[in-house]
Amino acid sequence: MRRPGCFLELDFAFDEVIDQFKVANGPVLPVLTNVSELVGLVRLTDLILLMERQGHLRLIAPVNDLMRRPDVFFRSNTPATRACDAMIEKGLEYAPVVDNRVFKGFLTRHELFEAAIIDNLSNTKYISEWRSNLD
Repeated sequence: MRRPGCFLELDFAFDEVIDQFKVANGPVLPVLTNVSELVGLVRLTDLILLMERQGHLRLIAPVNDLMRRPDVFFRSNTPATRACDAMIEKGLEYAPVVDNRVFKGFLTRHELFEAAIIDNLSNTKYISEWRSNLD
């Protein structure tokens, strides 16, 4: 699981969102409350699409208008096989990990794939499906 050093807050202005993405150098940032509760995600691809639609106008959209709810999230005690199933089914590359509403980090497909190999899952269905989705 990866805990990003960068995150967004609901009151961040658009310029602050862009600045955080420059530092994070990743495809998604969590939107957190002041007590680290996850309230949503902002994807870099959504920002790029919005900027393309708006042209060269300076965007002033608040984070609340830019974020989306996660398609799925896991708890730190979610079994790896269940996480694999959900991520394969939804075609996700990453998903947030939340315990008691507090954001812990992101779980990535790559990390799950490595865990599946290391743990030697008895059901190779997960590994074969994963590989077919990567090809």
